[in-house]
Amino acid sequence: MTAYVSAFDLFSIGIGPSSSHTVGPLRAARAFAVRLHDEGILDRIDQVTCTLYGSLGSTGIGHGTPDAVVAGLRGLEPENCRPEDVRGAWSGLPDGATIALAGLREIPFARDDIDFEPRTRLPGHPNALTLRAWGRGESGEREPLPLREETYYSIGGGFIRRDGEEADLAARASHPLPYDTAVELLAICERLDIPICEVARRNEAALHSEERTVERLDLIWEAMAECVANGLAGTGTLPGGLQVPRRAAAMREHLERVQDDPGRATALEWLHAFALAVNEENA
Repeated sequence: MTAYVSAFDLFSIGIGPSSSHTVGPLRAARAFAVRLHDEGILDRIDQVTCTLYGSLGSTGIGHGTPDAVVAGLRGLEPENCRPEDVRGAWSGLPDGATIALAGLREIPFARDDIDFEPRTRLPGHPNALTLRAWGRGESGEREPLPLREETYYSIGGGFIRRDGEEADLAARASHPLPYDTAVELLAICERLDIPICEVARRNEAALHSEERTVERLDLIWEAMAECVANGLAGTGTLPGGLQVPRRAAAMREHLERVQDDPGRATALEWLHAFALAVNEENA
């Protein structure tokens, strides 16, 4: 049987513009910082470095990858951090800056603590990053080698895999209405006299509980609605050096002027405006 993919895997909340180049590296850096804390060596760390390989190294700056790494090292989570907390986290670092590693330990951090190796591709995946933590050994002397070194792969959709481990997507608890094909799914619906959405709801509730499922669906909807609203209100140009003008707000203003025209249906145009608003907000 194939692995069950939850709706909360497909509709994950995260920072833009890219799930693989922004969300994944943020989660990897946060996981690394949390492991340092859980292993009880956080207080001995005085420097963290990161190397971005392959695709992350070649297009990472445009996708905000180094900003995401710094945000993750600070302990931020893609589900609840604000865009302004991530943008400029690395690119705007002044000389002599510090970051709170895992949100707890203040350490110096400079822009050149992140290296780019676009021509080096690790065997595990094209999107790879290696994090290294430097500091004092148990004797109190600074060690010449990193105290911890871990490589993570951003495997798409915001999912990450630590080198030597399987992707957590494959590990799923049992769900009550399993199926492998559309034919099997439709057979379940006919047997139980329920729609497809009810099959999905029952499986999600078995994994996450009924209350948690509703809560997380509400959070996804709120994130979607906020993204649309922010995009429709945004003016000026998109972040980055290309000076691309925002267009969603102008579309909204135009549709508000013509929406009362009885001879014109604007539903599809509003849908286009919403999609463009989300596109610009993520960018």
